[in-house]
Amino acid sequence: MLLLAIMALLAVSTAVWRSSASRIARPAVPVAGTGPFDPAREADAIQSALLSGRFEPLPKRARNYRIGVIMKFLGNHYWQLLAAGMQSRADELGVRLDIRAPSTESDTSGQLELFEGMLYRNYDAYLVSPQTDLNLRSALLQARSRGQMVLNVNDAVLYEAEHWIGPNQYENGVRVAQHLKAIMPEGGEVAVIMGLAGSYAVINRTAGFVDTLEGSPFTVVAKEGADWDLHRALQVSSGILDRYPRLRAFYCNNDIMAFGVVEAVKRRNKLGKVLVFGTDGIPAAYDSIRRGELAGTVDSFPQETGRIAMEVAVRLLEGQKLPRVIFSPQALITRETLNRADALPRGNEAR
Repeated sequence: MLLLAIMALLAVSTAVWRSSASRIARPAVPVAGTGPFDPAREADAIQSALLSGRFEPLPKRARNYRIGVIMKFLGNHYWQLLAAGMQSRADELGVRLDIRAPSTESDTSGQLELFEGMLYRNYDAYLVSPQTDLNLRSALLQARSRGQMVLNVNDAVLYEAEHWIGPNQYENGVRVAQHLKAIMPEGGEVAVIMGLAGSYAVINRTAGFVDTLEGSPFTVVAKEGADWDLHRALQVSSGILDRYPRLRAFYCNNDIMAFGVVEAVKRRNKLGKVLVFGTDGIPAAYDSIRRGELAGTVDSFPQETGRIAMEVAVRLLEGQKLPRVIFSPQALITRETLNRADALPRGNEAR
């Protein structure tokens, strides 16, 4: 019943919100992706809230731009919200969007085919959210050879992309680890449920969590992949719980997998004894926190991220020179902070 309820909740839409920037200090030596470009290491990266103060204002109505969008997957509410944010800002600016997505969150070849097909439609720019760091690289290089602008929006990293927009992925894991250290100073055994192997988000969210717990009373006893899938996460976390009966907490690379972990915890009557944290802040995660199931989620405000990405694209098309990396806001949401206006980015209090 829980799984059915979760899937139903994922179909529920949420209101548009606006949020202010929020950033924490990163440990001195973060573990980066293996490619030549790591957004977390960009010296001139800025928070999105600084765009309006540092650069020329956007025109009320942009030129008649056409922008192609390749989403990671539209069966996950996070990506639905990100696409909705792009569309709402595009409508305000008079920009025409063509939004497409593959059939699953791990359909790397299908996503590449979509991107390759869009290249011949001669859009003014492309906003892409790749499934892995490499699956869209060949299409990106084709776009570059044709003089077409490609912006990387969140999650995996296209190393040759001109710009990257999204939350600091390393900080996602840092926030959960810092919270655990604060509420559980005695430490204990913890585990990580990871998304699709090799993606920038997986590498950095996991590293932020593990690095921050280093030298503390916590021990990371397991790091296992579940490919962003709820049912796979249920299976994997069940095995971890059986092997480590004294486990205190899970950190999951997204909320969908966290729901599977919650089910595994409930089946063993350990709800409240084993804490489960997710990442993304989709509406179903907020509802789960209210019910006392999820302990928390790192909300990276996808609808706001989509709006920011569209604004950055138009600024660049209008000739503005922006830093390569624009960080969108994020915040750790727990039951204690859920309804505290001062703990949430502005405009999100009523979710």
